[in-house]
Amino acid sequence: ILRGVLVKHSSLSLEVGDKFGSETCPCIGFDGIEGKTVASIDGEKVKYPADLGGSCEAWDKGSHPECNGNKSPDWCGQKWCYVDPRNCKMPVLPKMSSYQPKATYRNLPLHYSYSTCDAKDTWTKAVPEVGMTACRCIGFDNSPGTTMAKIGDKKIEYPAEIGGQCEAWDADRHPECKGDKAPDWCAKKWCFVDPCSCDAEVPPKSSGYLGDSTFQGKQVYYSYAACGEKDSFSSKDKIEASKEEIAKICKTDSPYEQRPRKIQDIDYDHSGFKKDWHKEWRHGDVPQWKTPPPSLIK
Repeated sequence: ILRGVLVKHSSLSLEVGDKFGSETCPCIGFDGIEGKTVASIDGEKVKYPADLGGSCEAWDKGSHPECNGNKSPDWCGQKWCYVDPRNCKMPVLPKMSSYQPKATYRNLPLHYSYSTCDAKDTWTKAVPEVGMTACRCIGFDNSPGTTMAKIGDKKIEYPAEIGGQCEAWDADRHPECKGDKAPDWCAKKWCFVDPCSCDAEVPPKSSGYLGDSTFQGKQVYYSYAACGEKDSFSSKDKIEASKEEIAKICKTDSPYEQRPRKIQDIDYDHSGFKKDWHKEWRHGDVPQWKTPPPSLIK
């Protein structure tokens, strides 16, 4: 029986779409299994279908204690599924699930997403801003205590979670950010990022706040761009120098601005030939000519 389920799931998983989430964040788990599983909700054991989270469904409707009756909250009818947070490139990050706290997927706790099912998450409480899709924040959020940031020849007290999410960390903390004449960068959000996993247009810059601290053996870097802000704190020289630094520590052969990016067909108008090579140009395998060859011109 289990073998039959695996074959069924394998054939369906290729058809990533509305039922199985976005191609950039597909659902995980089995679909179409008969039986029941148990979810932990506010200390109570609640029965759900055995294929819970395996596809985009309104799983809570009729199952969650709050989703029975005529006055059920909006989120009861919203579709969601379990996803692999390491294989999810949606702008809205998946959240950790509490339904099955001991269950894991590839050694990680289960995560769910409404966004991959084209639904709005009206159930989850507000989550921290953790950067843009191509440049996520690193570090810890809601970590208690304080840490000492090195600024010039001074050590300034910051929250222990500094840089773990997009916040205006320097506001009312940095020596230059106190008073009525504080520069504009004081109110701008930033966070620490991994320079080798950041594809923001403006490169991250190395930070001196945490002294000799490192992240995965690399110096700690920060980014305003990851938080949608314009960097008015870093000098142009520092930004240029950062491009070369990143090329070295990330073992790339070219400066930051020349790293491989998504191909944009700006010069070549392929609109008249989509039927002939639509799949190829979408994946970057585009012709090298700038205009159609003479044989194709009427």
